[in-house]
Amino acid sequence: MTRTAARILAGAFVLAGATLTVGPRGDPWDRPSPDRAFAVALHRMGWLKDVVAAGAPGPAEALRLVLEWRRAFGRWNGFSWNPEVLERRVFNLACQARAICARASEAEAAHVALDLARQARFLLRASEGPVRAAERSAAAAVAATALGGRPGEQLLSAALLKLERTLPVTVLPDGGHATRSPQAALELLFDLLTLDDALVQRGVAPPDEVMRAIDRLAGAVRFFTLADGRLAAFQGGEELQPAYVAAARARDEGEARAIPAARNGYQRLEARSLQVVADAAAPAAGPWSVAACAQPLAIEVLAAGRRLIVGAGWSPDAQGPQAMRLVDAASTASLGDAPIGEPLRGVSARVLGPRLTGAIDTVEARRHEADGALWLELAHEGWSKRFGLRHERRLYIDVEADELRGEDRFSPVGRGAGGASSCPSWSASISTLRSRP
Repeated sequence: MTRTAARILAGAFVLAGATLTVGPRGDPWDRPSPDRAFAVALHRMGWLKDVVAAGAPGPAEALRLVLEWRRAFGRWNGFSWNPEVLERRVFNLACQARAICARASEAEAAHVALDLARQARFLLRASEGPVRAAERSAAAAVAATALGGRPGEQLLSAALLKLERTLPVTVLPDGGHATRSPQAALELLFDLLTLDDALVQRGVAPPDEVMRAIDRLAGAVRFFTLADGRLAAFQGGEELQPAYVAAARARDEGEARAIPAARNGYQRLEARSLQVVADAAAPAAGPWSVAACAQPLAIEVLAAGRRLIVGAGWSPDAQGPQAMRLVDAASTASLGDAPIGEPLRGVSARVLGPRLTGAIDTVEARRHEADGALWLELAHEGWSKRFGLRHERRLYIDVEADELRGEDRFSPVGRGAGGASSCPSWSASISTLRSRP
């Protein structure tokens, strides 16, 4: 039994860093949540899998909580039926519906099925733009596989049709997610693998577009998985636990394949015990930038499988402020307190979401390889309008010496330079870390 399940069965919901105590068999839906992040986690029902897997009385308690939610929010609620919350609840409820209803009465099972169908149809009709459209379609399709009869077949047909249209927009040809978030690629891979399994169980052939996306995403997750088993944490994505990453790669048959040098705008350099991943492209723009970070040329470095240089590791679900998306929160160079792109605030953010504004749209990246040496030359001109400066970053790996050398330089560009000389360079060498006895 997981700690999450034990606490819930004891009457304490500990979610998103907050706690709501309701007592054994208490009702968490009839009282205020500690904060919004807690409410999102509660209504998404990601905790269902832990409660169901706890053994008796887990499934019965999970059923009770789902029916209590139905009485309070089943008809409609502005927060609970918001796509941000609804998408994951539909997915989580669909995955646990069979176990929850295994010993339910006929009437209770009918209520769960009816609610799942209503929520999935509502989710499929949500017009929230291209961002998470593939994830919403996948969640609705998984829900449809859990439903029987003609309504389930009709919902599945509609969900798969929409999924086939949205996947090519979300999953790029190299397997990267359109948001450029490594975590977003992994989470969508999880959803599609779940859908694939559910379709096989129903004897339905997965669409070619789904299988193509699975193959591409698996390659991207392989690229972003580092020596410690965690993901590279960039652009609104966290490192995640190794076991979670490994679960997403359980069906990956490409372990022996060579990992490409670049993918989704990232560059990867490796020596015997050194790994470097560099963000060598501009952040996602427009609606895709609601979780993007304005941190050009940021890097992460592992030595002997340990994180030596890390990024902010911010994500929409992390317990961190939006300021973690700014340039000075990452492993890249900045000038004073000046941002190089920042999230929208106020009314604009409430209408459009916290998209990035003022971020760069171009990064120069050149990769060189020679016997025993790898190096990157990266640059952007995001500081040129304000300071007349260009940021250049050079990374060099001596494969034989197992050594990384890096240099950052601000150089004058255009008329804004005023004839001034370049700023002093920063340089450093990082040798392999070796454990001592």
